[in-house]
Parts: sequence; C-alpha cells; structure tokens
Amino acid sequence: MICLVNITMEQYLDKPEKDGTKEAHPAWWRAHHSTMNVCIDIFTGIVSGKDDKTRAFSNANLEKVRRAIWLWKETLEEMAEKNTTEVGKKAKAVLKETNELIS
Repeated sequence: MICLVNITMEQYLDKPEKDGTKEAHPAWWRAHHSTMNVCIDIFTGIVSGKDDKTRAFSNANLEKVRRAIWLWKETLEEMAEKNTTEVGKKAKAVLKETNELIS
C-alpha cells in the first residue's frame, strides 16, 4: 500500500508547548471541549436538581468545585426559605434567575 500523505514525524507529533494555541494538536482541542462539556453538565446538574449528591468524581479538584457549588446552592435555598428580609428575597431571585438561565 502506498501512502500519499507527505508529513514528517515532527509535524505529526504532539507538542505540549503549543497547547491552547492555533498550532495545538487537534486532540488537545477535542479534550478541551470535552472537559468543558463535563464541567457544564456538573454545574447544570446541581442547579437543576438532577445531581442528587450521590455521585463523586475521582479528580479531587473537580470534586471540590462540585461540593462548593452544592454548598452555595444549599445556602441560597435555606436563605430563600427561612429569611423573609431583603437577603431572603435576593436569594430567591438568584435561584430563580439561575434556574431560568440553565433551562
């Protein structure tokens, strides 16, 4: 079989120093977009109520962020439910707006 693609091995190899630039290896961009989609799914799952806190991530940093978002959400929900002052009204408004944004 004859291969008509004329590239050198140097052109084919991954070059980490080019990551995030227009010269980045296509696989870098695929991984970047895939990772962003995972993060978006995590956030929207928490805000929408689809994430019921039973799942956990093996990546410690990602799990810390997930737990932090949960803490924010739970705190806002508690403030909205129990506080009838301006703070409670603001918490309700933030929860409502957040849910509308991800719907």
